[in-house]
Amino acid sequence: MIRTISMLVLLAVAPAIAQEGGISGDLERAASTSDAEKIEYAESAAVELQSAVEEVATLLEEARRTSTDVERLECITRQLQGLRVLLGSVEDGAGQLAGELQSSSAQADHTFRRVVVARGKGRELLALAQQCTDDGTVTDGSTQVDWTSELLEGSEDLDGFELDPLDLGFDPPAASPYQ
Repeated sequence: MIRTISMLVLLAVAPAIAQEGGISGDLERAASTSDAEKIEYAESAAVELQSAVEEVATLLEEARRTSTDVERLECITRQLQGLRVLLGSVEDGAGQLAGELQSSSAQADHTFRRVVVARGKGRELLALAQQCTDDGTVTDGSTQVDWTSELLEGSEDLDGFELDPLDLGFDPPAASPYQ
């Protein structure tokens, strides 16, 4: 009984969690918007991406002044280039959207979806640019632990283990019927 109730709660909550955010949430909300709201959304997306381009350009200039690390500069530059491409796409889409809404709703829906996806991808690229580190990698927010023990010196960790009786002392030749 408890299992059945928990499954029903899980099935009811999962769609609500999935709809809360992200590009898919924006696309679902976009399907029920009016023409004026679509134009307003496209214009606000262009403004948001323009500010993201300016912020990443500022990050790049700061990295050029303070860091001599080429990998970090390349990491930020890649994100900036992607943002500029997305900004151009959103600006073109915002300009085309008004005319397409009057003539072809299918083409207007396609252009609007392109704007929504570009805005979401722009937010992602902005976050990646902010996370560029000095070694040129993007941090993902996870923690990596590298551990060693001073208690185990040399081969002490193998003391007490017998040799494997199936170990022949040599590796087989590298032969495969697929070579």
